[in-house]
Amino acid sequence: MSVSERYRQYAIAAFYRSTKLSQQVDAYFAASDSLINNKIRELGVPKEKFFRTEYAPAISTRIGETSAQDEVLERFELTPGYILDVASNSERKNITNLLNAVASLHQSGINVPKLVIAGDWRGTETHHYGKEILGDNVAFTGYVDDDVLAHIYHGAGLYANPTRHEAFGLTNLEAMAAGLPVITSNKFAVPEVVGDAALLIDDPEDTDEIANKIQLVIENADLRSELSDKSRIRAEMYTWEKTVDTIVSVFKELS
Repeated sequence: MSVSERYRQYAIAAFYRSTKLSQQVDAYFAASDSLINNKIRELGVPKEKFFRTEYAPAISTRIGETSAQDEVLERFELTPGYILDVASNSERKNITNLLNAVASLHQSGINVPKLVIAGDWRGTETHHYGKEILGDNVAFTGYVDDDVLAHIYHGAGLYANPTRHEAFGLTNLEAMAAGLPVITSNKFAVPEVVGDAALLIDDPEDTDEIANKIQLVIENADLRSELSDKSRIRAEMYTWEKTVDTIVSVFKELS
């Protein structure tokens, strides 16, 4: 989380406390226990006012025809089975450490699939750095719409997301809904969302750990299959219908 983002959150919390607006709110909705606990500390609001309303995958389930999949992969010059991370342009997404981890595997002579970064990174310093150290072994798609992104998810062979901080981490669930083995961080809300269905990185600042986890998955077909099965099962636990039911139930209780 950047300094400016942290300051913005503290400023909002201070405003709510100083104006006592937080005490006038009957119910708060938050996507994870981690986020709920943070807001309780920031706002000084009783836990009973918070209700967990989880997100659910909606992009990766929009897969269309196989011909469209082929067109998307051809557009970005991708071969199925690549390593994917879908990330907005933010330091907390930890893309530089992911690039360094994959580069170290190549330097060790390990046969690593292409790394694909989907999100608004093209033209950034991170983009130029990634091309400098990985060349054609990394692709930055830039921003793509949801229909295209669905095909990008389904063309991957592994989802690697060593994020520094997530209040929920929806892209992990999108990858799981696509049946991808997932490697992600054991930080903030991420482990409560993915459960035991993902391979967790304890320290996202440790590029060796990121590299080791990636190598473990790409070299072990049984592990890939196990994680893929767990991914699908885990993703099915999250639906927008459940979230809507929770919200409606709370409003009925308060009315």
